[in-house]
Amino acid sequence: MIAVLPHPERRLKDTAANVFATREFVVNLVPRSMAGAMNITNIDAPPGRNELALAHLEVSPSTAVKPPRIATSPVAFECRLLTTLSFNSDQAVIFGEVITAVVSDHLVLDATRGIVDTPKLDLIGAMHAARWYCSTTDRFEMVRPTWEQWMEQGKV
Repeated sequence: MIAVLPHPERRLKDTAANVFATREFVVNLVPRSMAGAMNITNIDAPPGRNELALAHLEVSPSTAVKPPRIATSPVAFECRLLTTLSFNSDQAVIFGEVITAVVSDHLVLDATRGIVDTPKLDLIGAMHAARWYCSTTDRFEMVRPTWEQWMEQGKV
């Protein structure tokens, strides 16, 4: 799921318009090292301007969808449009089905089990007000009990 904020001119941003036109999109996860470039890709450029070029980001062909992925993104989810929610004519929440996940080889710890070195990703995420972000550096571990352990503790 991605949320596309409105353009200041009260129209759809190119991202949403492109998804509606092609019914495909790529979600590129953002490490902290790419935060500045990501911020530039969100600029309120006029239609038809290539924000990836403004941010000096190179693309690579996707494997399952037509839109390219960002070459330096450590993880890219290639998606097909499922449905959208719109609250105004200038913004949308877009839901997609992940067709393919592309993960940089150096981040894969165990390919057979699908284990990725998530601390090494150093990802950031959007929070609120189109300018606040969080990071994934504050981690904690919790061991999940089995049903048998739960029953032995008399928790039922």
